[in-house]
Amino acid sequence: MSAPINGGDAQYDIKGDCGEVLFTREQVQAATKELGAKIAADYAGKSPLIVPILKGSFIFAADLVRPLRGGGMGHQ
Repeated sequence: MSAPINGGDAQYDIKGDCGEVLFTREQVQAATKELGAKIAADYAGKSPLIVPILKGSFIFAADLVRPLRGGGMGHQ
């Protein structure tokens, strides 16, 4: 499975950098959404502080916290 990743005008073929793809993009997106919904349910009425610490992890954190806004949690 060697589908190029589109990044604007550039394309990147990940196959040369990893052995095999374990999870599809759709599977990761679904799991992230599910985890965000679980966090929203567990912390309903509270304002958890989400701090991404790894390089590039803010993208994952943004996807993770999207369900929190719909679950009645605001941001400050």
